[in-house]
Amino acid sequence: MNISIREMKVKAKELLKDQWGMFTLIELISSLLMNVASLLVGGPLTMGLSMVAVKITKGEKVNVITLFEGFTDFLKVFILYLVNAIYVLLWSLLFIIPGIVKALSYSMCYFILIDSPDITYDEARRRSIEMMRGNKGKLFRLYLSFLGWYILSYFTLGILFLFVMPYIRMTLYQFYQSIAPDQIIDSGITVEIDPNDITF
Repeated sequence: MNISIREMKVKAKELLKDQWGMFTLIELISSLLMNVASLLVGGPLTMGLSMVAVKITKGEKVNVITLFEGFTDFLKVFILYLVNAIYVLLWSLLFIIPGIVKALSYSMCYFILIDSPDITYDEARRRSIEMMRGNKGKLFRLYLSFLGWYILSYFTLGILFLFVMPYIRMTLYQFYQSIAPDQIIDSGITVEIDPNDITF
């Protein structure tokens, strides 16, 4: 049956006439459930991805099971993810820049938890904030150094991004390693990124 787009839309509106409100409610519930699911697994999966970067750096073999090791201490990483998300959201409501600053402040939480698994989620946040004092600009420039990859990934409908993310995550762990020991001596140490560091 060959019908025009306009006819399809008219037909859709006719069918929805008596049940548009119910379908809208169903869409809302579905969206809320998906967001809740994202909140539930976001922390453990981020923890698992961080573990993959740590293990590869240590020369260990990783597999798909490594990703799910982030669920080992589910409650702690779930609360960490949830609290961080709430704080970033609230700061973003003021203006986008404070939200970005907070996200950068909390960015080392999972690596810290891997190094110190016995600390609380709140202590991991506190240590990350301390560690990032004076280093947020450096991390922001690090992310900007991948700008070319972000743009190329956009033109591949995100497919290339799947290959770029391991590169970004591994670089992020190298960043963590570079600043973690320095915090004992001077939390304000910053290192300039050479323009030649912006590579593909």
